[in-house]
Amino acid sequence: MDDAETTNHTASAGHLDDPATSARYDELAAGLAKVQARITEAAELAQRNPAGITLLPVTKYHPVTDVALLHQLGVTAVGESRINDAASKAAAVPEIAIHFIGQVQSKKTAAIARTCQAVHSVDSLRLVQRLEHGRALAVEAGLQPAERPLQVYLQYSYDNDPARGGTTPERIRALASTLMEECAHLTFAGIMMMPPPTVNPKTAFAKGAELLGELSATYGRTLGYSAGMSQDLEVAIGQGATIVRVGTAILGSPTLR
Repeated sequence: MDDAETTNHTASAGHLDDPATSARYDELAAGLAKVQARITEAAELAQRNPAGITLLPVTKYHPVTDVALLHQLGVTAVGESRINDAASKAAAVPEIAIHFIGQVQSKKTAAIARTCQAVHSVDSLRLVQRLEHGRALAVEAGLQPAERPLQVYLQYSYDNDPARGGTTPERIRALASTLMEECAHLTFAGIMMMPPPTVNPKTAFAKGAELLGELSATYGRTLGYSAGMSQDLEVAIGQGATIVRVGTAILGSPTLR
C-alpha cells in the first residue's frame, strides 16, 4: 500500500490514538476473535479443517469507519445488503471485497455488478441475465477486470417462501447450468440458504448440503456453501458451511451506534 492509500484509510478509520477509535478497534478485534474461536470449535467437532471456513463480517447499517478498522484487522471481505452503502464503503476501502447478501432487485443489478465481487442471493434467470449484462458493462468501462468474474451464489429456499427469497432445487439446477454455460462474466460459486424460523436449522442446512453435493458432483468442482449467521453458525458448520455471515456477534447492534 502506498503513502496516499495509507493516508486515505487512516482518515477513513480515524487515528488509533483517538480514544473512541482505539476502543472500537479493540471491540472489533475481540468480536472477531470470539467468532473465530466459535468457528474453530465447531469445525473440530465436525472433524473439519477450520481453514476451510470463511468468516464474512456483515457490516450492513454500520459506518464505513468500521469497515476500515476491520480491514486494518486483516478482514478482506464484508457483507452488505444495501447497494448504496456497499458502493460508498467500496470507494472508501477499495482493498476490501464487498459481498452483496440482501435480496436483489432487478433495478439494482447493474450497481451490484459494478461494485461487488460476490452476490449471495440470486434466485431467478432474470437476475442472472441482468447481472451478466451489468458485469459486462463494468468490464467494458474498466470498472472491473475481465479476469475477475462476479461470484454468484444461488439462494436455495427450503420452504419456497417468496417473502424470504430463494428458489427450488429444480430452478437452482437450471440456473447453475445457465451460469456454467452462458455467462462469461459470472461464475457459479455455490449456494446460499437461510433456514425458515419455524424449521430446525440442522434439518434445513442438511438439505442445502445435499443439494450442494449434487451440484458439485455434476460440475466436478468444489462449490461454496454460504450458510449460518451469529445465532446458528455452529449448526451450519456441522452441515458443511464454507462461509458464515456474521454481523451482531462481531460488530454489535447497529441501532446502538
